[in-house]
Amino acid sequence: MSIKKTPVLFLPLVLLLFAALACSLSPFAEISAGEESSSTGAVALPTLLPTAVPAEAVPVAESAPLVDTQDIASTFDLESELIDLYETVNPSVVHILVYTSRDDFAPLGSGSGFIFSEEGHIVTNNHVVEDGGEYEVVFFDGSRRRAEVIGSDVDSDLAVIKIESLPETVRPIGLGN
Repeated sequence: MSIKKTPVLFLPLVLLLFAALACSLSPFAEISAGEESSSTGAVALPTLLPTAVPAEAVPVAESAPLVDTQDIASTFDLESELIDLYETVNPSVVHILVYTSRDDFAPLGSGSGFIFSEEGHIVTNNHVVEDGGEYEVVFFDGSRRRAEVIGSDVDSDLAVIKIESLPETVRPIGLGN
């Protein structure tokens, strides 16, 4: 017959250790155990009442604004700019589902891209389309179109796919110069 070690015996010891440490680090007033009271000769027990601190002993910080109002204004400006950017670009961003063939019901993979032209050209990454045979583009409004790969470049990891026609609610992304 063998005796197995169980964590049940170890856990109370660990809890006891933590309790002892917590008592020694307590922010409450301490009276050392073992001190005898002068009148009765009894041992004083530690008290658990908090120690009062006179108001004069608490340092007062100089009054200064907690937050710079200029920072708040610039944060709101940045937030509104990001919201405007999202609302402008979102109708041009697409989700691309990649299938091995038309008969597959589960996509092989997926990726993202953006509409580049009114003719239905979409820019994506080459690694998104390289192993696929059929492609379906999902637009921000939920509409879907089949697409075909027009060209790709492995070195720059870019590819262009094309759909027959754009849904009415989407538009090509505006490009900078």
